[in-house]
Amino acid sequence: LVGLGDYFEVGGGIGFSSRSVDTIYDDFERPDGSEIEQQLKLRIVPMTATVRILPLGRSAAFQPYVGGGIGLYNWRYTETGDFIDFRVPGRPIFRESYVATGNSIGPVAVFGARVPIGLNASIGGEVRYQRAEGDLDEVDFLAPKIDLGGLHYSASFGIRW
Repeated sequence: LVGLGDYFEVGGGIGFSSRSVDTIYDDFERPDGSEIEQQLKLRIVPMTATVRILPLGRSAAFQPYVGGGIGLYNWRYTETGDFIDFRVPGRPIFRESYVATGNSIGPVAVFGARVPIGLNASIGGEVRYQRAEGDLDEVDFLAPKIDLGGLHYSASFGIRW
């Protein structure tokens, strides 16, 4: 972060988030009655540029802020496991791994606060909302797009250089 006067900052950052979810077919099962399982995984590496407004100023004992900017979201989405081929009579079950990757651009909004500790450090927290979509191959995936947006929460420890 770089201060622009006492009430504004510009900054850049890089993050990482990853989540896996185990799923099953709700209305279908194997001939022996067992579930047909898959794992869905999404990894996002956001690189953002933001502008922040600090209404109480950068020298206040409590520093809330609000801001926004733009992000470049590098992402990877996988579906791995057993699937049903609904195009073939008898609906055979097969094992496969589908992968999609890409880069998407979208807005980011930040809301947070920090408290200075001494002259060169601070602790704080932030809520970040990002919005972006990624294109999926319609041959391998059921939907043409994946939603990369959502809320992210973080705690922070800052050191002033």
